[in-house]
This record gives sequence, structure tokens and C-alpha cells, in this order.
Amino acid sequence: MSALQVGIVGGGISGLSLAQHLSRSGASPTIIDKAVRLGGRFSARPVGHSLVPTSVRSFNVRHDQIPDVRSLFDETVVRLTASEVNDSAADSLSWRFGVDSFEHITKISQTFNRVHGLVTHVAPTASGRIALQLWANGPTLTYDAVVLTPPGPQLVELLRRSEIKIPNRLQEVRYSRQLVFIGSGRKVLPNEPHLADDFWSNVYVKKTNKTDEVSLAAYASHAVSERLWEQDATATQADLATALHSSVPDLQIDHGDVKRWRYANALHLAARDCGQALQPSLPMWACGDGLGGPSGTAWGVSRALSTAAAARDGLLSAFSG
Repeated sequence: MSALQVGIVGGGISGLSLAQHLSRSGASPTIIDKAVRLGGRFSARPVGHSLVPTSVRSFNVRHDQIPDVRSLFDETVVRLTASEVNDSAADSLSWRFGVDSFEHITKISQTFNRVHGLVTHVAPTASGRIALQLWANGPTLTYDAVVLTPPGPQLVELLRRSEIKIPNRLQEVRYSRQLVFIGSGRKVLPNEPHLADDFWSNVYVKKTNKTDEVSLAAYASHAVSERLWEQDATATQADLATALHSSVPDLQIDHGDVKRWRYANALHLAARDCGQALQPSLPMWACGDGLGGPSGTAWGVSRALSTAAAARDGLLSAFSG
């Protein structure tokens, strides 16, 4: 019997973890993602001469998730000591991404079958499989089962566009917005600063391998993000760069760009829900950090891992007979 063909829509942490799980179980997963670099919000973006991480730098996981963390990140993550952690629960462990974490995610993603494309429609076939339509009028890919990992609002829109009934638990999902200014510049720093500023929720400036070059990622506060969200992109970039210069006056910016992150924050979908098919008659599951809480928080990796494991269990159980 041929291996179970599974299409995974989205190559973030949840999609990559799920692909690992399924490969070890004998299935044949394929990751479909519109981005050139996999890893989702935990990837890094080339700016200037360096890769600039555009998501959280540390995360919490449960003790039982340590094997998944080690499998996905290998030795590129660093466990934090108790003195370095302020709000970690007693039943959790806190970690920090190391300098090689984002490059390692890229290497992990290259070990799986990969299709570069945007899924615009999903549809059941007469044979009981699921067809994925790329770019609205592009190629169609067909799988025995499909797992959808986009954030809740994107998932709801995909199902609505495809005329598939949307489960009640997904109906109330909304986005929370955050602007991120990423770039590179020049400044000699002894440490990476974390600034207390009403304009920013976090500002990271980190040395690169070059003597005076730094990479930077500045996260505007949610109030500022809401205020500037609809503004022209060039004006937004100028406002963020001006505010950054005021916060770090001796920073010279050489390259900069703005990312508009949309976090799915209105629904906390339990892992057990991710183990259930979206519709009883369809071999289609959903999982991912974007189905539970703001995706930029420290628990995002834990949610991604737990929901991916639940989707794997539900999918393999459905095909075990």
C-alpha cells in the first residue's frame, strides 16, 4: 500500500512539526506555502547583509514538549535559567532562539516535499480526497488528507471562499494588528537593548558578524499599530524610522522595511479540537499557533506543537482502518 499523501497548507512551526510527525509515521507529507522561506513568523528576513528575525526571541513549552523542541530546533535553542525568566509557569520551560535557529529552520524545511504557492480554494473530490487550488487559476494538487495551518481569519476566509461549512468554533476569530520595523544599520552595542517606550512594545538591536553593523527589529505597540495601520506604506515606514531614531538616537539606519503582522487573537482552540476533522465527512484538519491566542506571545511555539500533534493523531486515527 502506498504511503498516505498529506497536504499541509502552511510551513510555519506547526506545519514543519506536523511534517516531521507524519514522516516518522510512514505518511508522505507535502508542505504548500506562499512564502519563499519556510518557518512562518519564526523565520528570518534578509535585510542588508544579515537575516533579521521578525518574531519573538524566546518561548515557553511544557516539559513533555522538549522532544519536539529538540527535534525541530536541534541545539540552536538555549534553555533559560530561572534567574532569566520572570513569568514562566512552574510546569513550563523557557527557551531562547540562538544565532543559528533561523538558518536551522531553513535547513529543516528543505528535508520535506515542498510546493511554493498560495492555496486559494479547497474542495472534496468524488474519490473522497481533497483538492487544493493554487493561485485561483493555477495547478490543482490532490491529497488523501489535508491539514490547514493558517491563522484563524485566513482559514475562515479560505473555507468561505471554497463554500465549505465553517465550524462554529472558528466563526468569531478576529485579527490583532502589529507593525514591525525591520532593518539593519550601524551601532556598536555591548548588549541587546529592550526599551521601555510607549511607542514600542519591544526594540531589538543586535550585532552581526561585521564590526559595526547591527540588525534591528522594532515592534510598535498595539495602540500605535492601530493608529498607523491604514496609512500609506512609505509614510508608515518614515514614522517608524523617525520614532526609532528618537528611541535609539545613535543608531544609523542603512536598510529598513515594514511588516504588518496580523495575529489571530480571539479564539483559544484546544488541542483536542485540532484532533477533530473540520467536517465529519471531509479528511481535513486544522492546527497551528494562529488558532489560539496572539501569535507573537511566548506560548506560540507550545500551541503550534500541541495542535500539530493533535492533528497528526486525529488524521492517522481516521485512516487507521
